[in-house]
This record gives sequence, structure tokens and C-alpha cells, in this order.
Amino acid sequence: MDIDYLQGLIDQQGEQIEQQTKNIESLQTENKSLKSANELTQQGLMEAVDYLSSQLATASATTDAGSTTASSVAPS
Repeated sequence: MDIDYLQGLIDQQGEQIEQQTKNIESLQTENKSLKSANELTQQGLMEAVDYLSSQLATASATTDAGSTTASSVAPS
């Protein structure tokens, strides 16, 4: 009976190890997916920053040109 009990414990631990191995593999897969999603998000953010920066530069150039024109038309 002692041998059966010990064999049962060994079998139970083996099942726990198998389940933990599956959990680890699942977490590794999820981690890879999250890393890919993070890279895509960072790429999208950088593209958005570049676009907005170009829009601000254009708006700033237009505003600067407008203020120059306004100051040259100002009454003497």
C-alpha cells in the first residue's frame, strides 16, 4: 500500500508538471504575440508623430508667413 501511495504521488506530480509545461508554453506564445503587437503599436505611434510633426511644421510656416504679411501691411 505504501508503494501504491507513493506511485500515486509520483503520477500526480507528473500531471502537475505536464500542466505547468503547457502553461509555460502558452505564456511564451502569448508573450511573443504581445511583443509583436507592441512593436506594431510603436511603429504606428512613430508614424503618427511624424505625420503630426509635419502638419505642425506646415501650420507653423503658414502662421509665420501670415504674421510677416500682416506686419508689412501695418499702417505707418
